[in-house]
Amino acid sequence: KDANLALIIRNDNLLLTLAGVELDKKDVSRYHDITYTLRTMAKVIIQFRIFTGDENMHAIDLVQPTNYDALIDTIKKLSGYVNSKKIDNPSLVLKIGYVLRRLTVLAKLMYVKSGSFEDVRKAEHMMTLYDEDYSNYANNARVLFELRKGNAPEELPLESDMNKLRLYIVTQIKELASKETLSL
Repeated sequence: KDANLALIIRNDNLLLTLAGVELDKKDVSRYHDITYTLRTMAKVIIQFRIFTGDENMHAIDLVQPTNYDALIDTIKKLSGYVNSKKIDNPSLVLKIGYVLRRLTVLAKLMYVKSGSFEDVRKAEHMMTLYDEDYSNYANNARVLFELRKGNAPEELPLESDMNKLRLYIVTQIKELASKETLSL
């Protein structure tokens, strides 16, 4: 499975471009963020291929307006998005959305450089879809994510930690009591 992800990443020009841009922006200690992003998008591509039935799909196909509905269905399946109140993994919706926007911008820049103005127009349409439609999914996910974060139960200390604390306190009390008795 990991080999499939690596193979998809290695053979996808847009993902490699994204990696290059991210490498320039991030500190060496944050490289794991880039690998996480690439692996997440490779998983999206795998699910997108299954959903569309086309094994030749790449990251560039994710940012085509004609594939937008299939992309949304893929993201919903991966993140467990049922409705605005039921999302199993809202942070995944946010992460994928952020990366899709970056991929769309990179694709548009590649199209401008190559002089493919029809593709530039398609990338602009994809940005419109992202801004007008995907932002609704992202906002729902953000609200749910913040709500869950705010309602997260506080973790109780472990019993072993409490026993250590109790032993320390008892020892300190005994020491202070013995010092008190000696000074009398």
